[in-house]
Amino acid sequence: MCTLEAVGSTASPEEVRAELERQFPRALESGRITASLDSAAGVAPQVPNGAGATALVIDPGGDRTLGWALANWAVARAAEDGVVQVSYQGRVWDRALRGDEADLWGTVEAGDPERVVVLVSGR
Repeated sequence: MCTLEAVGSTASPEEVRAELERQFPRALESGRITASLDSAAGVAPQVPNGAGATALVIDPGGDRTLGWALANWAVARAAEDGVVQVSYQGRVWDRALRGDEADLWGTVEAGDPERVVVLVSGR
């Protein structure tokens, strides 16, 4: 089980996008995936306390395997990049969950199921 402490400072979705560009340059350059910044309230299934107003939105172009790889990549970046929530395909990972719930992706009805939505703390 992996339990993360609360984020101690604000983070930037721009920094997470820059890391995505560094780690997935071919997929982005070819258009296989696209990444943009959008209003968290407009794309996230819910916006937890402490999350910033801007979300990183990653579109895997309908490739669900790639989408799940990107969603799990974002969770893996949580400690370093201040990620507080990741949602994709009607599932959501939330940094604030503790105990047995920390290992689970919960279900959610809202949000954009076809794109990976990443929320970071702060801005």
